Amino acid sequence: AWDGMWRYIVNTIFVSTVGVAGMLILSSLSAFVFARMRFPGKEQIYFAILMLLMIPGVLSLVPQYILYQQLGLLNTYGALILPIITGGSVFGVFLLRTFFGSLPEELFEAARIDGCSLLGLYWRICIPLSYPILGTLAIMQLIGTWNDYIWPLTAVSDQNIQVVTVGLVKLTTQLSNDLTGDTAHAYGPLFASYTLAALPILILFAFTSKYYIQGLVSSGLKL
Repeated sequence: AWDGMWRYIVNTIFVSTVGVAGMLILSSLSAFVFARMRFPGKEQIYFAILMLLMIPGVLSLVPQYILYQQLGLLNTYGALILPIITGGSVFGVFLLRTFFGSLPEELFEAARIDGCSLLGLYWRICIPLSYPILGTLAIMQLIGTWNDYIWPLTAVSDQNIQVVTVGLVKLTTQLSNDLTGDTAHAYGPLFASYTLAALPILILFAFTSKYYIQGLVSSGLKL
């Protein structure tokens, strides 16, 4: 099971880590802009972004595939990482904007009096006070990325950069073929593979469940 799954697990950890980190940066910066800055058309742009939440992801599968094909990103890590950054940021903007908007204005006024810049307000006030909600958002996105199957199967055919969900299906087919269709004898290696694939998420949640629940509670109260 380990020989068949280790590459897929490592690929998924890399893709998830880089993608979620980029998503947190993009969504937190965007949420700060919508929560703490004033400019014409702010609310209209914000609601236009929220409308993207109403579109099922499967409807954009073919246009997304054509776009990445024209950009030359198919069969690359970019095809797996960029959708995490761009797609996850929509919900992230919605969640973080509400959280940033509920922070006391006195904190920002005091920082401005001390000469803090706009970027300093984001980095020194919003981010330190938002660790629980950022952790919650990161865990939710990591779980969604770890379980994603359709897009990696569509965009990547190179098994060297494929992710764990597609790897499990490939391993199931391979074991069944090797045993001439006798699936019963493949249950042991298959269950071992499923266990290995679930271990990283289980370990992550075991160590971060406190912050996950704390972020859910704080964001629920502020909403």
